[in-house]
Amino acid sequence: MSDANATSNATIADQGKQYLLELARKAFKQADEDNDGRIDMSELILALCRLHKVLDKGACGATKFPTKASVIETLKKADLNSDGELSEQEFLYFAVNWFQDNGVDFVKRIALFAAVYAIFIPGSAKLIQDQVPGGRKVPNKLIAAVLTIGFKILMARKEWSL
Repeated sequence: MSDANATSNATIADQGKQYLLELARKAFKQADEDNDGRIDMSELILALCRLHKVLDKGACGATKFPTKASVIETLKKADLNSDGELSEQEFLYFAVNWFQDNGVDFVKRIALFAAVYAIFIPGSAKLIQDQVPGGRKVPNKLIAAVLTIGFKILMARKEWSL
């Protein structure tokens, strides 16, 4: 790799990290409901539930609903000074490390959902409409809706989750 490519890749990585930090700061401010500069367990539960709802709406099954045990585990990992709350610095540190550890898998999962919704389901609906006897009588959008529901049910099953 040339020095120019290495510099370009480093710049892209730095820009990605800065963008992630911006998002994490906004998430922290939203989660800190009482504006005390710290996130306690109830605020963390609320923040993780909101995040799950947003992500799950866009890609059903892309995240798991946060359980009490998962929130406690998250708090233990992120609470560097063991005071039972997260400061903004602890939250930012946790967010960056989480993304470094899990970000690629998360992006792959979202890409899979995007491909299924944008390519597989419409293509399959068209194929069913063209190849199944009487298929032309069923609206393409109805077939796509049934396939979408089936995919969401399949992905909600624990053994099929990515």
